[in-house]
Amino acid sequence: MNVIRKKVNQKIRYKDSGLVRLLDDIDLMIGDEFLNAIGELYQEGYSPEEIGQGLGIDPDKIFISLFHLVREGRDLRPIAERKVTKKKGECQDVR
Repeated sequence: MNVIRKKVNQKIRYKDSGLVRLLDDIDLMIGDEFLNAIGELYQEGYSPEEIGQGLGIDPDKIFISLFHLVREGRDLRPIAERKVTKKKGECQDVR
């Protein structure tokens, strides 16, 4: 069992843990035209915040849309980069 799973399992044992619905405040449906426009605008260099403001869509939904496009195989520029440090594989932002 990996270290992360072991720690999570220990915390769950000691705490009354219920299920949490993730992103329940975001409507996860979006039209094809909007989805394609989001991908194109992001590739042009606009941030998720700028795209969301321009289209009137929550920036979190823009991020999820970009995540969806990448999972479908769309080649998009990186959203964030991480690099592994020498200390036990810790990651940090490269920005």
